[in-house]
Amino acid sequence: MKYKIDKIAKTKLKGAILWLTLAMFVVSVVVFTVETATSGARLAKLEKLLKDLASENAELSNGLIEASSLSSVEGKSLELGFSTPQKIIYIGREEGFAKLPNIP
Repeated sequence: MKYKIDKIAKTKLKGAILWLTLAMFVVSVVVFTVETATSGARLAKLEKLLKDLASENAELSNGLIEASSLSSVEGKSLELGFSTPQKIIYIGREEGFAKLPNIP
């Protein structure tokens, strides 16, 4: 009789271990599936942010090129009251423009 009870207890224990293992497997599959979905959503958000930043970078680069162009600088200088010189004086290498006078 005791042998039969031990055999039934072992069978129930094996069944409980099997069900516990199966339950742990199912829970781990669900957890990994949720984690994968979360990672996918995070990746999509980062890709959108990357695209937005690349677009903003392109706009800023175009603005920088436009603002530093010679025609733009000329227009701004005219707005500020600068004008084109009427007479240009060139100073040669031999001539000094800020040297001390010769004292005898």
